[in-house]
Amino acid sequence: STWDIVVIMLGTNDAKDINWKSQCDTDFSNCPYVTDYLAMIDLARSLGRVPGQSPRIFVGIPPPVMRQLVFHINMTVVNRVLPLLVPHIADACGLGGEHVIDVFDALGGRAVSRVPSAGCGKGGENQNLSGCAFFCDAEWC
Repeated sequence: STWDIVVIMLGTNDAKDINWKSQCDTDFSNCPYVTDYLAMIDLARSLGRVPGQSPRIFVGIPPPVMRQLVFHINMTVVNRVLPLLVPHIADACGLGGEHVIDVFDALGGRAVSRVPSAGCGKGGENQNLSGCAFFCDAEWC
């Protein structure tokens, strides 16, 4: 297959405790996730529709996670590490910030980063906690 545009948005399933390597939380230079992501981008660059011309490549910061360990997904990795790591990957491979699609912030990500690991709850539970007000106002609680 060949492509004009490639959008890569990984991380949510990678953030499962069984998959995530903890050294990626603080040291992006020694992170297997970064190495693998960069290899995927390099592969995508070779699949342009016109020989010798790369497709336009975009990377996405995944949407926020609302509760810790739902489907074994680590909320801290998705809500705190990936919003920093994905732009780092874009810079590391020369894509730059204009090729980062910030789904995380588009869906209230900065507010989610303050949501307690138990989530906001339903029926008024935790609605006054920092970070929950955005979601409760949007009727997500």
